[in-house]
Amino acid sequence: MAWNEEITEAAYNSPSGKRQTFIFESVSRETDLKTAAYTFPEMDGQEIQSLGVGGRRFPCVCIFTGEDCLKEADAFEELLKERGNGILEHPIYGRVDVVPTGTIKRSDDLVSKLNESTIEITFAETIVLKNFPDSSILGADQINAALGSFDDAAADEFSGLIEGKSITDKLQLNSIADTQKKSIFKDFSSFVDSIGDAADGIRQKMNDTKAAINQLTKGADTLVNNSASFARAILQLARFPSKVAVSAMQKVTGYMTTITSIVNNAKKDPVGINAIKNQFAVTNVAWAGMVAALSSGVSLTAEEQKGASVPTVGGNDGSSGGGQVANGAMKSRAEVMEAVAQIESAFVAYKQYCDKIVATDSFVDCSDTYENLLNVVVLSEKLLIENSFSLPSVKIIKLDRDRQVVELLCQLYGEDGFNRMDEFINDNTLTADEIVCLPMGREVKYYV
Repeated sequence: MAWNEEITEAAYNSPSGKRQTFIFESVSRETDLKTAAYTFPEMDGQEIQSLGVGGRRFPCVCIFTGEDCLKEADAFEELLKERGNGILEHPIYGRVDVVPTGTIKRSDDLVSKLNESTIEITFAETIVLKNFPDSSILGADQINAALGSFDDAAADEFSGLIEGKSITDKLQLNSIADTQKKSIFKDFSSFVDSIGDAADGIRQKMNDTKAAINQLTKGADTLVNNSASFARAILQLARFPSKVAVSAMQKVTGYMTTITSIVNNAKKDPVGINAIKNQFAVTNVAWAGMVAALSSGVSLTAEEQKGASVPTVGGNDGSSGGGQVANGAMKSRAEVMEAVAQIESAFVAYKQYCDKIVATDSFVDCSDTYENLLNVVVLSEKLLIENSFSLPSVKIIKLDRDRQVVELLCQLYGEDGFNRMDEFINDNTLTADEIVCLPMGREVKYYV
């Protein structure tokens, strides 16, 4: 059979079972390879381990032609907005369980491509799990239970790893703990202060926990004798910023800044087995605690606020206008996937650090901290992805003529258009001239 005889019809089957075909030109497939790199003392080069295959993505330019092209494109967009897993009938790669991700980009060129509409979308392959939580309440309960198990494992590991037999070990342990706690205090204070009055309650709780941590590191013997309490205080402190009523991506940025500081502090090369163990113990509880707080905090906040997960029409004070998103709720599927990618990046970096320490054969780590953290991250990502199906998608259109912002918003959002103005201006970074008149050919995005 010739190669061109193996090409099949391209179609997408939505979660509701509706099927729509489309025309295509060039096609592609992207596959993530999961690998890990290891370097060793006194040995040049690196060892690369293959850890399997990650996700696959199928970028598609879906073309609709003929006198009904506009209606067909409209109908296809509605299928892409349905919640749940669909099936992509790829002309070359066969049937794949997918979820439409990213941005829906619609193009209708009424001059050079008359009677043709195109929609650009990326389909991401998804694993269809039979045991996926059916209830978001169950998902939240599972995350909280996983956090409890993680806290127990992290505290036990910290107590079991630290070395404080000699005064040198105790002072060195206190020094490492002092460096990390000061970085966390500084980064968290900057993050909370940037939020303003909305974080007043959280700020007081953070200050109380900071005072308790300072007491636990006050003397050479205090930290060793109260190691489990210190670890749990660090883990508790890590959770506070996740409860502040700001957007998910603001939280991601704040946590990633703190994680970067923790990593930089851990780059100093300690001398001696006890010093290595102490540095790993402090870095591990701080880094793992941040990843757990980030993943669980973003997912639980999104779950709590999913009723307000579309752009609201009021400002923070409840007045009309403002286009704010209430209490950290997600705005779109694309924002959820970006948050998931950042959480995944933070966890992978933590795992690579642990693998690097284990590869030195300095000591044996037999704790369950990693497995418990992995459980928190996986459950959090599942809850985020499940909630993303109910969120609007981002759509990009190219203007076919000069438009006034108010007129365009009323067409896109109806009666709610005027209340979306600030949001629309910010999302599209409009200039002063564009606020007056959007030029023909300008691409703008909005939520559908």
